[in-house]
Amino acid sequence: MSARQERTHAFTLIELLVVVAILSILMGLVVVGVTQYLASAHLKKERVNLQQLAAAVQTYADRWGDFPPSRLVELQSDSVSNGVNEGAECLLWCLSSPSRAGPYHEPTEAGYANVDGDRGFEATDSRLYNEITRENFEVVDSWGNPYVYLHWRHYEGGAVKVRGLDGKVQTVEAVRGGKSGRYRGDLKFQLRSMGPNGLDEGGEGDDIASWHEVR
Repeated sequence: MSARQERTHAFTLIELLVVVAILSILMGLVVVGVTQYLASAHLKKERVNLQQLAAAVQTYADRWGDFPPSRLVELQSDSVSNGVNEGAECLLWCLSSPSRAGPYHEPTEAGYANVDGDRGFEATDSRLYNEITRENFEVVDSWGNPYVYLHWRHYEGGAVKVRGLDGKVQTVEAVRGGKSGRYRGDLKFQLRSMGPNGLDEGGEGDDIASWHEVR
């Protein structure tokens, strides 16, 4: 092989490496862009889902004169609750039960789960039973974590416990906001998703709350 041919051959290899490098960079940018787009779409979908769930809670209150409780014992039942995720469990019981002139909310299969693994809820009113609620399932968000739900009567009742998919139990409280320090959802309810990171941040950070505007 002549010196000229060797130089041409070497130049071709360099060109190939440059092209491969450029393509790798472009592919990386595409992957990042698609990932960001999907994450943004996921957040928007969850905001809509939460607002629809909040609307179902309000419709239930319009029919019965009160919002769903956030304590299982208030369902007049012999509760054997483990004290975790009770708000999300109450929501599913009240909003999906046909005995309450509902359902007011019909979650998809991915919209409910027994995250904390508790069982054995014995309702006084047997009509409360249905396929979804008989095993203490919770209403869950787009990331599979139970919603944080508090009836206004329980704002002053101290912290509640929420267990997510990671198995960790978080202690959460009703959220105050603004200069007045009033509770969010005053005399109504508080409903929020812990967002993609699965951590309760009191309606801040990546939390998605019923008092947030849909963006």
